[in-house]
Amino acid sequence: MGERTNLIHLNAVISIYCNLLIEIVTGDPKMSEFRVSFYKTLQDASGHSSKHLQKQLDLTSDSPSGALVAAERLFDPRGLEADRVEVVQIIAAR
Repeated sequence: MGERTNLIHLNAVISIYCNLLIEIVTGDPKMSEFRVSFYKTLQDASGHSSKHLQKQLDLTSDSPSGALVAAERLFDPRGLEADRVEVVQIIAAR
């Protein structure tokens, strides 16, 4: 079982290395679709808190952090008083 696990890990490393090599050679990183959501946490009269969606954007980027940076460039999240951000990959790179 140990040899099979090592082989699986080796295949994963080779696959990652090949993808990185393709990106370096072609200069075209794999792009994915991300949904960036900005929320404001509010409390009701009983003291329970809940998150309220302020703004949501679907963007194409090479990483979740890249999608967040792009979303912040498109609008100023401080204007919404958002105190929480979620980035979710909605379509994987092809």
